[in-house]
Amino acid sequence: MYTIYADDALLYSPGDEELSVLSPVLETQCNAAGTLTFVLLPEHPMYSALHKMRTRIDVRQDDEIIWRGRVLETETDFYRQKTVTCEGELTYLVDSVLPVQAGGLRRHGGGAVPPVPDAAQRGGQRGAAVSNRQCGH
Repeated sequence: MYTIYADDALLYSPGDEELSVLSPVLETQCNAAGTLTFVLLPEHPMYSALHKMRTRIDVRQDDEIIWRGRVLETETDFYRQKTVTCEGELTYLVDSVLPVQAGGLRRHGGGAVPPVPDAAQRGGQRGAAVSNRQCGH
């Protein structure tokens, strides 16, 4: 049995008319984030509780999480039916940005990361060659 949770609150359970969603589709594949789409009716108790980029969504099969993500976008039609699109948690990595500081070291976690050399410092070599050399390869 599949269930859907939103921030640990039950959103969908088969057989429960109050907690029903329309057209739930989970698309997954190996090494990809995957997507989940479904439609909420205005009568659903969590109709207003789903927030873009904040609400965490879990899909469970027999109480085991098989997919986790967040609400990416919502669209409401003329009948106030809300189509919810969710993206998988692998896309969270896209949100991380480390600024490069000119001539210095970037701070990340517990250690310092050397700055990326520009083309003049590399002597025309490709970045992968410089990276491999720094790693001892």
